[in-house]
Amino acid sequence: MLRADHELNAVKAQKLEGVASPLRMASAERVLEATGTEPGSVGLVGLKCRVYADHSALALADVSCAAPTRRTCI
Repeated sequence: MLRADHELNAVKAQKLEGVASPLRMASAERVLEATGTEPGSVGLVGLKCRVYADHSALALADVSCAAPTRRTCI
């Protein structure tokens, strides 16, 4: 989970437990298949997989995020 104005640092992400190395991003088709929504619109409510959150995103208050219509993990 990242703020929309931030980019993922793949080198740091690969060091987290449970993250594949080398890190490979899912295709738009795979994201749609797994979540029922387009990349960039996947929400966290009801998402049934491990979620990693950036500290700056965790510190936010009074914000909204996109929500998928179907929630399954990639």
